[in-house]
Amino acid sequence: MIKIKTYYIKQGRVSIFKKIQIKDMYCKILKKIDNQTKTKKVVQQMVKSNIQVVILSKRLYENKEFVKQLKANKIIVLEGKWLYKYLISDIIEYICKKNNIENNIEVALLTNEVTDEFLGNIEELSKKFKKTKIVTEHPEKFRKIEQRALETSGLSMCISQNKKQALTKSKIIINFDLSEETINQYSINDNAIIINLGEELKIKKKRFNGIIIKDYEIKTINNIENSDEETLNEFYAKHIKESQIYEKSLVEKRLEEANLSKFYIVRRIIEDEQIEIKELYGKNRKCTVKYTSSLSINYVLCICFYPSIHFYISIIF
Repeated sequence: MIKIKTYYIKQGRVSIFKKIQIKDMYCKILKKIDNQTKTKKVVQQMVKSNIQVVILSKRLYENKEFVKQLKANKIIVLEGKWLYKYLISDIIEYICKKNNIENNIEVALLTNEVTDEFLGNIEELSKKFKKTKIVTEHPEKFRKIEQRALETSGLSMCISQNKKQALTKSKIIINFDLSEETINQYSINDNAIIINLGEELKIKKKRFNGIIIKDYEIKTINNIENSDEETLNEFYAKHIKESQIYEKSLVEKRLEEANLSKFYIVRRIIEDEQIEIKELYGKNRKCTVKYTSSLSINYVLCICFYPSIHFYISIIF
């Protein structure tokens, strides 16, 4: 198996002679990338240097044009989105624990595609919650899954595309791949917590007072291998960890010996390394919120509902 090297990219001291400087697993940008032309030239040099997979410093990750140009040139930017799909049960556990939510609630998974990540998550969540529902525009794709779950483990799950009723009782909703346009055709629980794995999502319903979780961070204590303090300060822990877990999950020998789906290989790595959720980042229709904290999400929601308030909340657990 060919291993593709992952480079840590950060801003270096500006030089008139070079665009980038590569040393070991680090690549420093030696130009100001404050416009499209300069950004393109730097990215072109990275392509010539055979840089294929990158982790960006916090500062560079905020440079949207730089990220856009990297992706346009087929450079993989590790930003935690791949790992996000494997942390769903941990994120839900975090939410429920901090808000004293019982497992008798209804959890809905929104998807039009049968993927390994979806199958793994639906199986895990069906064992933890009293009612698990699949909401899809293509119910015919999921009938065999429904039947197999019932036959092999006795798990009962509901499949629905009823736009008026499917999501009215769902307290937690996980969106895998439905578009914003499609989701807004459904009647949604006014106080639902939506974990969004897809593209940018905004609920247009005026009465919606729930939260859309769009990002997360993990704890860094004792679980970020080969990373010094400076690296941990400059880069997001989830980006570093995503790279490490992704590489481990690609070890062919381990996949063959375990005889498991990739979902369960990744989940086992996550559990072995005791990865924990540190923060959740979300929004409702009036403001942006950040949960890190000793106050419950319900308390944060109360703060958010005041009209015309736009601010960033940080609370410490």
